[in-house]
Amino acid sequence: MENNKKGLSAVIVTLILVLLSLVLVGIVWVVVNNVVSSGTQQVASSSKCLNSQVEIIAATCNQAGTDCNVTIKRTSGSDDIDGVRLIFYNAVGDSNVFDSNGTIVTPATRRALNVNAGITNVTKVDAAAYFNDASGKANACSPGPSFTDIKLAV
Repeated sequence: MENNKKGLSAVIVTLILVLLSLVLVGIVWVVVNNVVSSGTQQVASSSKCLNSQVEIIAATCNQAGTDCNVTIKRTSGSDDIDGVRLIFYNAVGDSNVFDSNGTIVTPATRRALNVNAGITNVTKVDAAAYFNDASGKANACSPGPSFTDIKLAV
């Protein structure tokens, strides 16, 4: 009988298993690290939102919705916000969003002038502070109380 068996030695098999284990650990680490870091960014953004409330205290729009003047008040928070998201609504359910850039310090007010609401016969306006993330994408907070006392200009 010939004893000419060819195969892998125990050392080679052990090295291959160790390398496979290291590759798998590396893959798991990348996935877990991405999940943890994105969760950290969401927590930071949410904590900013808790301390950065804005509300509408006056609004005037023409019927076409092409010229609205909105007065925004910062009611809480000391973090710089990147802007205020204005959400316009009308009675038939149409809505449109306008981002008004720039910070407002507490308890100051700011006017957003000549805003195009993008809808006709505006009946309600909501405001929400927003923060830009590292990529420049705006992350809006929850809107404050709705403002429904819209003055319609002729």
